[in-house]
Amino acid sequence: MRRIMAAVLLGALFSVGLAVSGMTQPEKVVGFLDVAGDWDPSLAFVTGGAIMVKQPFVL
Repeated sequence: MRRIMAAVLLGALFSVGLAVSGMTQPEKVVGFLDVAGDWDPSLAFVTGGAIMVKQPFVL
């Protein structure tokens, strides 16, 4: 039961992080993927932040 609750809480936290960073907006994601046009690097910063948070937990 604890594992299920932990998964639900972490999933909710992840969802809130995506919403706060604006990554639920399709135009933001398309702007990141459009490297030949008007590139939006904000998704790279969100990903970098997630990696920094996750890194201490990697064995």
